Amino acid sequence: MQNFERQQPEGKDGNKDLKWVSSCPLCATEYAPEEARIVSEKEGAFLVYTNCKKCGSSVIATLIANQMGISSVGLITDLTYDDVVKFKDCDSISTDDILNVYEFFQKKESVKALIAG
Repeated sequence: MQNFERQQPEGKDGNKDLKWVSSCPLCATEYAPEEARIVSEKEGAFLVYTNCKKCGSSVIATLIANQMGISSVGLITDLTYDDVVKFKDCDSISTDDILNVYEFFQKKESVKALIAG
């Protein structure tokens, strides 16, 4: 997989040397841009995964580049890169799925059976 720095879109002024400076939200260690990995790219939006070498936390971020600049939204996670690749195209969890799990755990017999194996 190509590294993140080579995959970056150009800035609005055509600057190919545009770099995103980011640091770990838990320990503030600066990420090495060349270690960020692109999970997917579509129409100027990038799904990026990076892992902190100091504390081991991981971040999944969506980076969007357009005429207005670059924006991003990140999420701290315990997923590995392989987990993100595996789950990125899975179906969404519905409210019915959540209610089914809730109802399952409301039944004491179900929980005992689950624990007993």
